[in-house]
Amino acid sequence: MANQRFDDTAGTVERALSYFKDNNVKVVALDRDNLLRKCYSLYDMRLRREAGQDIFNREGGDDAGAEARLKAKLDVPFSYWAWCLDRRAHFKAVFDRIVAAVPKGTAHVVKYSVVVGVTRLICYR
Repeated sequence: MANQRFDDTAGTVERALSYFKDNNVKVVALDRDNLLRKCYSLYDMRLRREAGQDIFNREGGDDAGAEARLKAKLDVPFSYWAWCLDRRAHFKAVFDRIVAAVPKGTAHVVKYSVVVGVTRLICYR
C-alpha cells in the first residue's frame, strides 16, 4: 500500500526501510495489474465521496443508490486518466525500491488482475 503512506517527501521510504530491516519485517507487496480498472475505480470512489456516498458499499446494503451505480457508465476525463497513470508510475517506483531494498527472502510480491470476473494471481520475488 505504498501509495497510502510513502510519499518520500520527508524521507518516509528511508525510515520505513530502516524499520523493516531493523525489525525483520516481512513485506507482502500487492501490485494491481489492470491500471484502467484501478483508475476507473478511483474516479468512481472520488465522485461518490464528493457526493457524500459510502465509497466502499458496492453490494447494496443500506445505500439505496448502489444498484444503479453498479450499472451506471462513467465518463472519466482524459486529464484524470493522465493524472492517475502518472501517479501509478510514481508509486510503482517507490514500490520497486522497497521490494529491492529489504533483505532477500523478506519480501513477496503478489501481482493480481481481474479479467472477466476471474482474479489472476502471480507471486514472485
